[in-house]
Parts: sequence; C-alpha cells; structure tokens
Amino acid sequence: MSVVNAGTKGYNFKYADLATLMNHVNKELHVNVRFRSDRDGDMWTQSTVICDENWNETTPPLCEMPVIVVVKKGMTQDDAFYAGVTKARRYSLMGALGIAATEDVELLSNSLKRDTGELSSDSEAKHRVDGILNELAIPKGRESQFISERLRQNVDYAHLTEAQARRFIEWHEQWKKSQTKQTSKENTNE
Repeated sequence: MSVVNAGTKGYNFKYADLATLMNHVNKELHVNVRFRSDRDGDMWTQSTVICDENWNETTPPLCEMPVIVVVKKGMTQDDAFYAGVTKARRYSLMGALGIAATEDVELLSNSLKRDTGELSSDSEAKHRVDGILNELAIPKGRESQFISERLRQNVDYAHLTEAQARRFIEWHEQWKKSQTKQTSKENTNE
C-alpha cells in the first residue's frame, strides 16, 4: 500500500487533497489516470480509469464513488457540487490504487448519504435484471461479466446496486430498440 501525507486542512480536519494525490500517482507510482463522470438521474458518480503511456484506457472504470453535495455556510450550490466531485475523485483514486493517507479523518460516513446499497432480492429492478438475463440466455455465473461489459465498469451481480440495475435496464431497452430497427430495415430491403 502506498501512503500519502495528509497535509491539507479544512473544516477542522486534515486530508490528502486531490493535487497531492495526483502528484503522488504521477511521480511515485508512475501511473496515468483519468476520471470518469457518470450520471444516472440525479445521481452523479466518479470513477478512476488507469491509462497507458498514450492515454489509452487499460482498465474499466474502477472504484465508483457517489458525488455527495453538502452546501456549507458561504458556499454556492456550484461550489458544493464541485467540492463533492473532488471528494469523490479523491476517494475513487485512493481506492483504485490502494493509497492511504497518513491522517485522513474526513470519511464519507461524515457526509450526507444517498442510498447506493445493494438491491434486495425482491426489488422490482432485481426482477427486471433477472428477466433480461434469462431472456438473453446468459449462463449462471456469467452475469457479472455480461453486465460489466454492457455498463463498461466492474459490476458484481451478487452486489448489484440500484443505479447499476437502472443503467442495465436502460441499456437493454436501447438495445431492443436497435434490434427492432435492424429487423425493420432488413424486412424493408427484402
């Protein structure tokens, strides 16, 4: 595990800021990374993608973190949003590359939370995902890989979140529309 000095102080705690982390990643770990932003309804997430020396992505998005917006005294809504983006990027980067800060006491648990938990086995979204997997005849044990490839991020089917399920369902709806258009086009050409 790589360790970074938590030298930035704000709101009465110390933390490793994004600039310090990026400097460590570039100079000590010699890794190129970029961040990916995804939006699902009103839920924004940040994830880390590792790149080669030509900035081609070599991993799917790693360590997806929610953007949690907390408006503190003196902040505008935009300030709060970008602070949330930066915080999500810091934690995504630290998780993706196994970086620890010497004194990072600003934990996600100190912030307001969104429900990003796993789907319950009786949820409607879980039933829809299972129905799609059955419809497409995805073999047992291959669900995670199949969903991961469609969402372009690592997904654990056994721990599927509501946001991941919604994105997979949306992918399926778009895919079905494209299949219908393709079939219609082929029938017109005959």
